[in-house]
Amino acid sequence: MSLKWHHLLFPHRCLFCGSPVTASERICEMCMEALPIIGAPVCFFCGISKADCACREKRHFYDAIIAPFYYEGAVAKGIRLMKFAGRTENAEYFGEAISVCASHYYSEIAFDCVCFVPESEDVLKERGYNQSRLLAESVSRHLNVPCGELLKKLYTTKPQRTLSAAERQGNVLGVFETNPEEITAGKKILLIDDIKTTGATLDECAKSLLIAGADRVFCAVAAVSPMRASQNEETAEETLTAK
Repeated sequence: MSLKWHHLLFPHRCLFCGSPVTASERICEMCMEALPIIGAPVCFFCGISKADCACREKRHFYDAIIAPFYYEGAVAKGIRLMKFAGRTENAEYFGEAISVCASHYYSEIAFDCVCFVPESEDVLKERGYNQSRLLAESVSRHLNVPCGELLKKLYTTKPQRTLSAAERQGNVLGVFETNPEEITAGKKILLIDDIKTTGATLDECAKSLLIAGADRVFCAVAAVSPMRASQNEETAEETLTAK
């Protein structure tokens, strides 16, 4: 079958909305124009544009966090498809976007390792993959930095998206530990996840890495919850949970 007929019968689809696109495109024009890109300068405490930042510079175990997008619109749909509907190919797009962002904001940092927020064995058996690992592996390829399984999740927790800010902190407390088969001590680590809302999960992971001797931990995610100056933390989470 010629490539022309193959494309007519099995057209390429937009990663986000499923509309037909050309072979050289991954996102349709409509979704591309609606991408909720985070504008510079960025607040490294919460990961969003300083123009939208409403954080109180809360202390975290990680040094900084960055993201290419806000978690809304086509990006939110694309991440949900990647996470819950088996659209693992979306991880390459988001991984590339994270890499571009990291190359810009973390250009002065020589990372020793890329790692990811782990999932429990129960979730891995049910879903078949960890979307954060797929993102980290993509980032590793683009940045040419080794990817390691530095963390393990000890047991299944309630989904963070169903909890309030205070509940999220307690939900992940003590749930992660470092992998004894991997060397963490002295490393500058880039920690990858799909979404950041309050930062509780990333903070707990960073704490575990630092306890194991990591030098510094920097975070990068595909998208952050769009908590802006007119919103408080609880309102932002209600918005995220409803999507």
